[in-house]
Amino acid sequence: MRERWDAVERRFHIGPWSVWFLVLLMLFWVLLTIQMNGVLPPLSVLAVAARMAVVPGVSGILVWYISGKLKWPEVLSLQFVLLHVAMGGVFATAAAVWSIWPLMHGARGLDVPTVFRSVLPWQLATNFFLYGLVAGVSYAIRGSWGTRDQRLATERAERLRAQAELAALRAHINPHFLFNTLHSVTQLLRGEPERAEAALERLSDLFRYALRLDREGVESVSLDDEWRFSASYLWLEQMRMGDRLCVEASLSDDALLCALPPFTLQPLIENAVRHGLSAKVGRGTLVVRAHEAEGVLHLEVSDNGVGANPESLTTSPGIGVRAVRQRLQARYGTEAQLRISGAIGSGVAVSITMPAESAS
Repeated sequence: MRERWDAVERRFHIGPWSVWFLVLLMLFWVLLTIQMNGVLPPLSVLAVAARMAVVPGVSGILVWYISGKLKWPEVLSLQFVLLHVAMGGVFATAAAVWSIWPLMHGARGLDVPTVFRSVLPWQLATNFFLYGLVAGVSYAIRGSWGTRDQRLATERAERLRAQAELAALRAHINPHFLFNTLHSVTQLLRGEPERAEAALERLSDLFRYALRLDREGVESVSLDDEWRFSASYLWLEQMRMGDRLCVEASLSDDALLCALPPFTLQPLIENAVRHGLSAKVGRGTLVVRAHEAEGVLHLEVSDNGVGANPESLTTSPGIGVRAVRQRLQARYGTEAQLRISGAIGSGVAVSITMPAESAS
């Protein structure tokens, strides 16, 4: 609402109170024309209507500010109602006196009995109704603004929490990469220096990606970038696990062009390797799939590892999946969903659906 008023003011160079006075002028002009029924000429009716609009116009502004000071109570009280009834009476009386005065003292002034019989009751009722209308609209607008501000504050808090989780996630991942990779590189240096050099290159790619996100404050990356990062991680894990880790990937070209929050895919892959496949005896397979359909990006990471109890999957305190879920909710709300399924001995599957936004 505030943004719309600002747009109107910039376009037509008028403020909301100018619009308020114009609306009142037209309202009183129409009502007075009907009531006078040709007793006064149109220009005289317009002049009287302009005079009639002054007090309600000014009072309306006062009512707006009163509604800001006199907050709507959580539980409606008699004192609150009586206070507004009293203010409405003052508003209606002042506006009626101001409006009737020119009708009684003009060139064709109305007599006192006519004023008290026909004009005054109508003026009092109309102005009292107008007070209630302005007060009600004022409270409704302020309530809408308060709800909007509260929603924005909640969304901002969610974004800040998601950013904090992301920072913790980065701090959690990077030492893990460093420890495992350097340990493997140390073993490779004696017999396979070329593979050790390739491992260090992969490690530098990982840190380069993470440092770029930190330094530039990146909030969105392409799935292609995220997959390259994840593929480097998997290369290092395959170097450590050997033939025990098999990777199957199927990511469509349309999906690779979609945008998503950074560190969305990799933590899911890391969880599958560390908790599902590392503990598996024998060969294990990690499957990564992604496709875009009807404006929705579908991601899935599954494994045939040791699995887990279904109840523990949704309540796991692990920072990786929790951070991914919170950042998706902070950015997309209910438009994004993260689902986990699995069972002990049959692996785990994590699927994500989110709006398919194009990565710029």
